[in-house]
Amino acid sequence: MPEVSDLAAAVSELVAEALGRPALPEENFFEAGMDSLALVELHERITERLGLEFPITELFAHPNLAALLGFVGATGRPDAPRRGDAAARRRRSAPRHQVRSRSRRGDTR
Repeated sequence: MPEVSDLAAAVSELVAEALGRPALPEENFFEAGMDSLALVELHERITERLGLEFPITELFAHPNLAALLGFVGATGRPDAPRRGDAAARRRRSAPRHQVRSRSRRGDTR
């Protein structure tokens, strides 16, 4: 995982690649010219090149460079997503989900 300043620079570079120019920190990705496909491609680049793993919907929830950098931990936030974290959360939450599904069906095994 890159250092915080390196991560910020790397994410900023990937956003600039997607836009074809540097992004302003508060500039909305869609207003800057990105579309849904560009966000999907940006998500793939971030997850593959930087080793971060998060749902693509986070790009819609954090629709500008400043918000995205805060989310991925490039501003020093300690709970930045890392590859493997999502899989671990899915493994931990699966039993509860299965229990809820069984209880909705009336299955009390």
